[in-house]
Amino acid sequence: MSVIELGSLAGAMITVITLISKMIRLITSIQNLINRLDTMQTELEANKHGLSDLTQRVNNHDMKLHTLEMEQISLSNQVKELTSYAFN
Repeated sequence: MSVIELGSLAGAMITVITLISKMIRLITSIQNLINRLDTMQTELEANKHGLSDLTQRVNNHDMKLHTLEMEQISLSNQVKELTSYAFN
């Protein structure tokens, strides 16, 4: 083999090695991205469960508030009736 052929072969080997190392970095980056996406999905599921609990609590408070409003209206009407009865 001549020096030119050896140089060409060495250049080709360096190119292949560089390409392989870049492919390895790309695969590693993709794997890291998949891991982050998995973590995000886990967090979203936990937040979804927490949101469900929060929604249920808000609904319970809304029902209690509605009950209090109805009782306030009833008491207001009773006070009006008693006031009109007392001053008539």
